[in-house]
Amino acid sequence: MNLRLLLAAALACTLAACASDPFDAARKKDTAEAYQQFLREHPNEPGDEAARERLAQLRFKEARQAHTALAYKRFLEDFPASEHADDAEKLLEGLRFGAAEQANTISAYEEFLREQPDGAHATQARTALEALCWTAAQKAPDAASMKAFLARFPGSSHKAEATRVFDDRAFAEAKTEGNAGVLGYLDHASDGAHREEARALLYGQQAEAVAAGGDLAEAYQLAARVHGPARAALLDRLAHQELIEVAANLDPTSLAALAQRQPQVAAQALALAREMKRDPKLPTLRAQLPHLDPAAFGRPADELVHALEAPDPRDRWEAAEELGELGAMAAYDKLLDVAADSAFEEVRVRAFLALQKLAARTGQQAMAVHARERLEKLRKMASGPRMFLKIALVEELAGMKNPARADYRKCLRGDGEDQLALRRLLELEPPGFERAVFARRLATTLEQLSKDHARDGGDPPLLAARWYCGALHDATAAQGALDALPPQVVANAPEDIPSFRERARTVLAEIKARFDDAEDSARVEKPGFTGCEQDGVRARMQEGVSARLVAVSAIAAAGSKLSRYPLQRAALRDPSPEVRAAAAKALGNEAVPVAQKGR
Repeated sequence: MNLRLLLAAALACTLAACASDPFDAARKKDTAEAYQQFLREHPNEPGDEAARERLAQLRFKEARQAHTALAYKRFLEDFPASEHADDAEKLLEGLRFGAAEQANTISAYEEFLREQPDGAHATQARTALEALCWTAAQKAPDAASMKAFLARFPGSSHKAEATRVFDDRAFAEAKTEGNAGVLGYLDHASDGAHREEARALLYGQQAEAVAAGGDLAEAYQLAARVHGPARAALLDRLAHQELIEVAANLDPTSLAALAQRQPQVAAQALALAREMKRDPKLPTLRAQLPHLDPAAFGRPADELVHALEAPDPRDRWEAAEELGELGAMAAYDKLLDVAADSAFEEVRVRAFLALQKLAARTGQQAMAVHARERLEKLRKMASGPRMFLKIALVEELAGMKNPARADYRKCLRGDGEDQLALRRLLELEPPGFERAVFARRLATTLEQLSKDHARDGGDPPLLAARWYCGALHDATAAQGALDALPPQVVANAPEDIPSFRERARTVLAEIKARFDDAEDSARVEKPGFTGCEQDGVRARMQEGVSARLVAVSAIAAAGSKLSRYPLQRAALRDPSPEVRAAAAKALGNEAVPVAQKGR
């Protein structure tokens, strides 16, 4: 075959190959489907890059024609590196922003910014979002809404106004929550515009609480710290409280003296003095007043405070109990020290129980006021478990249960577990597994302490008996807490709870045996020894309660308008809840003192 024929054959073969080239076939059709088919059936062959590029061009053209967010989104998912990706991203953002503008809602702009946080319209969207949030915060009545706005837009042009509105709302809400709310405002609003007003309100509330407790001299000292119009209104209320206090003594002469020094109540005091002189029941009523005095049924408070340091721990815990029964608020700080620092658990527990009685008599609002100054001082000194225990005790007595739980837990760190903190946690923790853990910890702590006290011959019999008295009550409380767990808690910890209970029972049995031995030894060593369970206070105090209940009935039955004055004092300040309830029932709707009505 000559050369010309060979060249012709080669050319024919080349033309035939070209005619069967898949890419050329796709290119001739020039459709998205053709290029997709080529790429699917002939991956990694010559022409694939050109096919992808042309496919992207065609798909972008289709997306432009559809001009929907979905079309652009699908294009970007399929061709993220295409030369048209930037254009598609801008068009998609424009559509999304347009939709957000049309909706003009907070959620629409939030959704846009989640999807396009750095887009060309992001600043515009944030400005629109801030405007809508500002409008919403202004319309909302609560402080939390404005606080949320400030947190979300710290650089807002509305910051100054938002701060002012938040402060106004926060203070308004604080006032509706009583002492605790005002205290919270002072604690958290360091730059608040209402701080002076809050302090005045707080001093006023504290003054009224102190006056209700009978200490009018301190109440007037607190009132002197209140400035402005609030002071006159407060002094007026305190004068009415003093009128009730003086009237409760049923003494016309004292009422006349009150009229001389308190012009606000002069007319009422003189009218009441005349009424007393005319009332034939006055002698009968006055004869009951000594029986209505709690102090008539116990030792003097100063003697009891001194007894808190008596050599025999039993004398100490009985003094603490009696102070609580008598409502001796003046002993609060001393009882707090004893509860935190005594080496004898029974003394500590009785001191705390006495503090609880004082708190119940004083009222939670007043206790919250009393707590603030104490907590400020204690927190400055807080450096160890004992100080945290004092803080927790004050918090619990003021009704601040959650902070108290947190601070009681701080008393469990370090070398030892504080027994009183564990006892309080048994009361404050919900009846779940955590309470079971605290009960077990109390039992194991008692077990170790019992061994320590028995080492090297142990304590002298009297002191050993007194120490084991408290340990026995703690061990009983631990077992009681475990036995009282709800069935579901037990079911959720089938391996732990039975072992906890067994450990607590073993510890209780051991401590009971050592307690019995200690008391037997003390009886031998000290003739006339009085045991742990022999109560020298409760029966005597109950006699006083019974006598005061009789006096309340007698005063109520006298049929005199003057009866309400001694009954009001009993309803407000008697340390016994039974007497307070009986006096309040006898008063009916007059149970609230005049100074506290109309607020």
